[in-house]
Amino acid sequence: MGTLALQAQMALSDRLADSTMLPMQYRKNPANLLWAVQYAESIGVPPMTAITSIHVIEGKPTASADLIAGLVRRAGHKLRVWGDDQSATAQVIRADDPDFDGFRVVWTLDRAKAAGLTGKGTWRAYPAAMLRARAITEVARMACSEALHGVIYTPEELGAEVDADGDVVDVTPKPTLSPPAAPVVPSTPKGAAVAAAVAAKAEAPGWRDDADRRWFMAEIGNRGLDYETELAPWCESVGRPRPSAMTPGQRKLLLDAIADPGKGAGLRLKAWVADKRAKEPAPAVDAVPDDDTPFFDEDDNG
Repeated sequence: MGTLALQAQMALSDRLADSTMLPMQYRKNPANLLWAVQYAESIGVPPMTAITSIHVIEGKPTASADLIAGLVRRAGHKLRVWGDDQSATAQVIRADDPDFDGFRVVWTLDRAKAAGLTGKGTWRAYPAAMLRARAITEVARMACSEALHGVIYTPEELGAEVDADGDVVDVTPKPTLSPPAAPVVPSTPKGAAVAAAVAAKAEAPGWRDDADRRWFMAEIGNRGLDYETELAPWCESVGRPRPSAMTPGQRKLLLDAIADPGKGAGLRLKAWVADKRAKEPAPAVDAVPDDDTPFFDEDDNG
């Protein structure tokens, strides 16, 4: 690249940085814009395509599935995609090996569930689009990674929030929250009382943060549990109208108890319920939710 061309790109980046129509990662940041402009030149796409379609997630360039599909086809390879809201299949036939049709990837809803994806809001609302995007990017990496020029992932694959079209809503990956461990209660009465007091201070009812709520909702989706018929009775048994009124440890115990009601967590939950009922006074009549009160309120559904 000549000096004049570089200077022109730097000037363009300086002017564009003030635009409010840019994605957040480029606003008031000419250096990021210059990177995007030069990256666009290296892969042969218009600068605005790179600025609006390529996002850097934790130092790695990502692109929408549609842009990745376009790069594959522009390289001369055939890309075929078909499916529905239960599965998606993507196949690539290379231009230099047209007789080989073994580059094929299938993404099913069961596979997405096993990967912990189906608890996300976009996956619940647009499963067909999400399955299609996963199939396209995986088969492109497998069959013709050289055509992608290093852009081998979508933002969603690296943890960013996206909409149905794969456009980034939030470029910050959401942290994965490990489930809280069940507290170890000492066997002596005095030790148990001390442990209970410490636990009460450490774990107040409610969500720890948004990541805690997301983890719980993802676990509900991954385990295929029904809110009203499976979760509500357990919450009622521990005297909590909904999961948001429970502590993180109680929510973890709740999930484990549903999975194994006759052993381990199920027995611990029953013991906790019995102890709680023996120590706490009965709630006032007006504190009991009406029958038509929704089990999950806005805090639970996010």
